[in-house]
Amino acid sequence: MLIEFNNHGSKSTELASISSSLEKSTIEENTIVGMEDDFNIILDRLTSQTEELTVIPIFGMGGIGKTTLARKVYDNSCIRSRFDKQAWVTISEEYNERQMLLELVSSITGSKQETSNDELMEIVCRSLKRRRFLIVIDDIWSTEAWDQMQRIFPNDDNKSRILLTTRLKYVADYVSCPYFPPHKDREINVSKLIKLWIAEKFVKERKDKRLEVVAEEYLQELIDRSLILAGKQRANGRTRTCKIHDLLRQLCLSEAHTENVVHVMNGNVLEAIDDQRRVILPSKYEEKYDYRPRHSSGIVRTFISMGVAFPKEMSSSISEFKLLKVLDALSIKTDFSGVIPQLVHLRYVAARIEKGLSLAKLRNLQTIIFNGLTVLDKLEQPLDIWRMTEIRHLHIRSPLYISNPVEAEQTLFLNNLQTLYLYNSPFVAEIIRRSPNLKKLKISDYSEHPDWPAILDSLSLIQDLETLHIKWTIFCGDNFRPNLKQLKLTCTRIPWEDVKLLANLPNLEVLKGDRAFDGTYWKLDEDIVFHKLKYLLLNGCYHLERWELAAGSDNFPGA
Repeated sequence: MLIEFNNHGSKSTELASISSSLEKSTIEENTIVGMEDDFNIILDRLTSQTEELTVIPIFGMGGIGKTTLARKVYDNSCIRSRFDKQAWVTISEEYNERQMLLELVSSITGSKQETSNDELMEIVCRSLKRRRFLIVIDDIWSTEAWDQMQRIFPNDDNKSRILLTTRLKYVADYVSCPYFPPHKDREINVSKLIKLWIAEKFVKERKDKRLEVVAEEYLQELIDRSLILAGKQRANGRTRTCKIHDLLRQLCLSEAHTENVVHVMNGNVLEAIDDQRRVILPSKYEEKYDYRPRHSSGIVRTFISMGVAFPKEMSSSISEFKLLKVLDALSIKTDFSGVIPQLVHLRYVAARIEKGLSLAKLRNLQTIIFNGLTVLDKLEQPLDIWRMTEIRHLHIRSPLYISNPVEAEQTLFLNNLQTLYLYNSPFVAEIIRRSPNLKKLKISDYSEHPDWPAILDSLSLIQDLETLHIKWTIFCGDNFRPNLKQLKLTCTRIPWEDVKLLANLPNLEVLKGDRAFDGTYWKLDEDIVFHKLKYLLLNGCYHLERWELAAGSDNFPGA
């Protein structure tokens, strides 16, 4: 694979060299480059003590190395000595039962036998009966093919295994055992990725465009060049997740090492923390290693933890990263409330906190994501954000809440705030009024006396609101701004006859309702038209008995 960088002419030769060495090591030596962890995981699953016949799927996009990984495991000497019989069969997109049976018989018995399909099945069953076997089914495309195949494999509770590769997730989910989930490329959340890009200052400002819009254009350009692969899509068609090809991942790791980015893995590169700018802690760690930096750690700018397992001593060590700009540790159930106020250069923070904390000195924060260590309904810990003019995204959960802007010492308008999630906040209306440029808003309030008239009145002031999620309220939908594109309603109990008010939103593209509407009858007259609605999802319509569309009219022309 050859990738050229226009701004760095010297990269082409280097990339060609990396690609050549990768190809050579894979083809000539049958060595897996960058898949050592995957190899060990599959090996552990094949040699587990589970008695019953177990299916282990390897799932991923075409060309990512599924077959190479399966072949490496299949040829491993430990595996060969463990199983009495081994067989390899390739299925491909067009399933051919006879061809599959011929391959199985040839692989198991070592001879070709031209006979009927029934007799070939009998040969396979007889050869595998009361034997511990390993069967590799490579590149299967349908659940129907699996349903036909699985009948011929006996289950003698003797630790036999089937290793299966597929590029289709629903096939992997269909065949997998609960305790052996499919072995899942990791998908990257686009929204989070963009926030991290902006926090790292990778995104350059463009006239009249928000940084988030520019970042999406960056991502789309990478997708168009096949450097990044699009994953799941949102209801409005925008990209929700993305993936990266394995070869490009190797290139990224190589470049990351050159540019002083370290991936902390199993303790074998820990000493490099002291001179690295970015530290990534993987999903698992070894307790026998000391994860604390050896010397001064002032050069660290980014710390990301990808798993729930976390060495306790590391949380106190993070406070030594005085120039840290990104702290992503939300998955860790550790209290960071004593650490965060010391990191005055933070632009992005996602963590759990146990008590209130002061953000007065953290004027550079752009993204705040705080969860409590325990979920409580009672609001106990106010958070003062009213002098944080750089804040762009804010998501906090109970028992945390945003302080009353009316009582703030110096109340400013948060003109950069675009994403806001509020849970049981008593000051929702006041907060919204001081956030005039919101693009995405979620309000969840199941307290006894929320002031919904004032809240809905404040919504009418937001000119550019595109996405709104409201939970636990009864309301009318005539206060929404015309720019609204996505609306999600949860437990709102709106009478079906009031749904017509939502049709007045000229740009509404996505409407989701979960126990949102109430009544037995929903009729849409011919004058009720959702002009741009592309996606409609209604869950929990427990009382609805009849849904009637206008005769000869198109109530949903955009669907």
